Amino acid sequence: EQSGLKQYEIYKPDTKQISRIINNVKTKNNPYLICDAVLENRYKAEDTGRYIPCGLLNVKELHFSSKKEILWGTDEEIDSYILKLFELLWEEVSIDNSPYDINRELFLFDYVPYAKYSSYWKILFSKNNQYPAIYYGMYEDTVVENIDSAREEAFLFLYKKCQAEFLNLFKEFANSTLSFHKITKIFKNGFIENMFIPMLKRYTPNSSSLGLRVRELIFADLSHSAELIHNEMTDNRAYKKNLIRASSDYIIKLENIQKNNLSPQKDTN
Repeated sequence: EQSGLKQYEIYKPDTKQISRIINNVKTKNNPYLICDAVLENRYKAEDTGRYIPCGLLNVKELHFSSKKEILWGTDEEIDSYILKLFELLWEEVSIDNSPYDINRELFLFDYVPYAKYSSYWKILFSKNNQYPAIYYGMYEDTVVENIDSAREEAFLFLYKKCQAEFLNLFKEFANSTLSFHKITKIFKNGFIENMFIPMLKRYTPNSSSLGLRVRELIFADLSHSAELIHNEMTDNRAYKKNLIRASSDYIIKLENIQKNNLSPQKDTN
């Protein structure tokens, strides 16, 4: 649109190709949307018989500097969509029955607020729970109102941890993948399986995860607070009360540590 060129002025051998690309239409003539020929080609002029360069890379008015820029965008353009790409891939590889063995909830539990609210959700809405939420030191409305936003923040927390590595890996892939021919297979094998999945697994939460510590404390200690309040005859009552109080204080400290040191800021990309 900015160049003011007609489509045949960009690619004369098949004037419909540019239209297909613009409108994301894939046919047997361009099964991977952008075929190699349309990147850089030439055609024989009818009047002179001379071969004239054509294609996206050969038309100076389009200002493309490389095949990589045409297929994947400039580095600045990649920066603008990298979060969305990460989100799309994450949703794909972490679904139930995924062959990649990515436990979505385990990754999200690394974020303390989500570990807290999801743990209380499981306790409060368990079919075996017979106590009101306040017995656990939590309001039911607080859990319901915060769990969705905490899940979104947990995803951003994960993204921020591996953002730099993910961006570098994708740019490496983009710089070395200069054709969309069989791109579905190439992207699956070359990027998702050989780069993205190994990277994700390097960020799998382990025993050092603050969120997993919080989750363990809630189930090990705080989940018994309701029974302690309800049953006056509980053995070692004073000991258990002190343990619950200590665990509760520790959870608050862990949440503050993560918030002050590791909390991700929402990305505008």
